[in-house]
Amino acid sequence: MVTPLSWLLRVPTFKEKIKLQPHNVNYGLVGYPVLMTADIVLYKAEVVPVGEDQLPHLELAREIARRFNNLFGDTFPEPQAKLTSFPLILGLDGKEKMSKQADNDIEIALSPQETVERVMMAVTDPARQYRNDPGHPEICNI
Repeated sequence: MVTPLSWLLRVPTFKEKIKLQPHNVNYGLVGYPVLMTADIVLYKAEVVPVGEDQLPHLELAREIARRFNNLFGDTFPEPQAKLTSFPLILGLDGKEKMSKQADNDIEIALSPQETVERVMMAVTDPARQYRNDPGHPEICNI
């Protein structure tokens, strides 16, 4: 076995989700990090741009790649994280991480008009009163 269930059950995002929705625990929640790993190792990625919230998933991807290599020979590199200067993209509400579940995202499949409407709803920097004022990305990254 390349990925023991115990590895998947210790992922922090899984633990958070089951606390919030204990009645909705399913393979999608448990198996998501394995699918993420597959997306990474398929292309033999050595560096992966991630947000801080995805670091535990990337660490698991490294463990899975390491385990696979030990069992089947040197096949996949262990991917390293590349954090951006804005490791978390705030949602349109300006309060929390952008997410479909929180309905504070911009979906790719939206029409141009719907996209404009979503973007115009975005909360921007309240301390920036004029266009030429410097922004405050620590408060609002839009």
